[in-house]
Amino acid sequence: MRKAKTPATICVAAADDHPYMLDGYRQRLENQPGLELVATCRTGEEMPAMLAAQPVDLLIADIELPTSEANPRPYETLVKIAELTGRYPSLDVLVISYHNPLVMMNAALDAGASGYIQKDDMYAYDHLAQIIRQIKAGETYFPHAYLDKGLAEGASPRNLLSPRQIEVMAILAVHPEMTTQRIAQLLSLRPPTVRNILSHTYLRLGVTNRASALMRARELGLLDSLG
Repeated sequence: MRKAKTPATICVAAADDHPYMLDGYRQRLENQPGLELVATCRTGEEMPAMLAAQPVDLLIADIELPTSEANPRPYETLVKIAELTGRYPSLDVLVISYHNPLVMMNAALDAGASGYIQKDDMYAYDHLAQIIRQIKAGETYFPHAYLDKGLAEGASPRNLLSPRQIEVMAILAVHPEMTTQRIAQLLSLRPPTVRNILSHTYLRLGVTNRASALMRARELGLLDSLG
């Protein structure tokens, strides 16, 4: 049975096999109003049980988690993130990794993550509470150096977004306040799938939220056909 959560509190859980990282999250969040680190774990196999034990709004997940104390092989964290965001539609995931940012960011977004932090990004760690609030407000977080990557790669604006991404943006252009759940119903998709589409769209457009994405899409002429 899951424990009850305090209204208006963003409940955070963290999965990392390094005690100093877990201590760092605890120190950065303990005095933040409206934020609470409610649970931690150090292996991948502990993660599902941790989330089942109490309500969690955001999971900080190290991509290099070991499978268990007895099995140091890497856990299939991205696969599990996809399963968990499907099981808990309101759960957001912030991925932590040492790996190649562009490759891993896309893999994390495909899995359903809402943000990505490199382990050597001290700016992100110093602003962790702000990033968590940003994600729970419906935005995303990526390293600043990669936000404009889609445009910097020289892609034509017309080829910047996929047809499905354009479709979702077209819906939002008419109904900017429509929820992810409602968009999913209209398109016969699962809510996590729509969230993934939006996260990839934000990254391609070099923005972190819905309003900025709509503004950038209009600037690039991607929504001109809507009149």
